[in-house]
Amino acid sequence: MRSPAFTLVELVIVIALIGIFALAIGTALVTARDNQALVTSAETLADHLREAHIFARNARDGTAWGIRNLTSTSYALVSGTDASWHTEKVYMLDRQVTFTSNFAVWFTIGTGTSLVAHTIELINTHGRTMHVEVLESGVVDVVAL
Repeated sequence: MRSPAFTLVELVIVIALIGIFALAIGTALVTARDNQALVTSAETLADHLREAHIFARNARDGTAWGIRNLTSTSYALVSGTDASWHTEKVYMLDRQVTFTSNFAVWFTIGTGTSLVAHTIELINTHGRTMHVEVLESGVVDVVAL
């Protein structure tokens, strides 16, 4: 009489199925984490732009304020003018997130307005993009695409 047990073939099939499911879940988890890093980076950049807007509007240190990128993954809070600026603080984007182009956003001293509207695009390794928009009025908004 045979004892109830799993055969080697059944055991290999179950292990293979578990591996396939784990791979699918792992891939989805990495994608979700990278998408969240993109959202976090865009929101953080928007917060720093709002901070620069407030500093300029309040004429902090008697100068204009802005945000400019330094590399494709870093940017700085700056004071002064576009021609002669001083770095106040440097920030890094979250992992796997980059800027698609260079930018420099300046807010006018006393009013906090911007001379032109700006759209800053961020992208992650999966191709998902988000925009941080700065209106002439100084209003900053994050737009998911």
